[in-house]
Amino acid sequence: MSRGLIGLSLALVAFRVLSAAFVVVQPGFTDASYYVDVARRLAHGQGLTADFVWNFLEAPHLDPLPVPSHRFWMPLATAVQAAGIAVLEPLLGTFRSAQAAIVAAAAFVPAIAYAAARSIGASSRAALVAAALAGLGGGAFAPAWVTLDSFAIAALVGTMFFLAFARAATGGVRAGAAAGLFVGLLFLARAEGALFGVALLALAVRPSSRAAGLVGSAVALAIGAAWLARGVALGGSPDLLTRTIFLARYEDFFAIDPTGTV
Repeated sequence: MSRGLIGLSLALVAFRVLSAAFVVVQPGFTDASYYVDVARRLAHGQGLTADFVWNFLEAPHLDPLPVPSHRFWMPLATAVQAAGIAVLEPLLGTFRSAQAAIVAAAAFVPAIAYAAARSIGASSRAALVAAALAGLGGGAFAPAWVTLDSFAIAALVGTMFFLAFARAATGGVRAGAAAGLFVGLLFLARAEGALFGVALLALAVRPSSRAAGLVGSAVALAIGAAWLARGVALGGSPDLLTRTIFLARYEDFFAIDPTGTV
């Protein structure tokens, strides 16, 4: 790693710490509040559970609290924040310790952006510019790197996927397995991350990269299937698919059908 990249990464970490201290001082929106509240319980040994009802998708039968969490949201952001809470909560408190874990993940975004730029033939100077732009978060989106959500995690893992995919495309089976791992992690970060798996299928149909594509697909499917199996075991909401596809108003997502009993 070049001195320039190290210096840039440290400067961007300092920038993020300042933006965390003065710009993002609370979860700020529903998703982030959900992630950190469940992360606190996970860090304290209470598993993926919630002591509140965010949506009746998570308590379809008006179950008593706490209820299993993440029946809709994906769990990786919560798991990362829980690690920060477990280590730093006595020093920083719940919110700041969760935020520190996100900042730590985002600290690697410039380095991985630099590596990605170099992998496609960019000069070291151009790669540093790419690292700086990625580290700043595109200006208006800079707060995303310190927000209690999955943005920074997805940016980091997604770029790592592209690096692994490039090697898997040349037939590297280990790279294919790594690409599959990153697809699985992307899915656990954001549900649409599963779409990255289509690229693995493209590898599988090419003779030169078939083994890499099949191994990567198997790894990704194993991770995704394990998470989906949890949902099945908990008993899925039968109207989840139609409720999301045919959503006309956001508040309809929180509707509960009256049953005549409470």
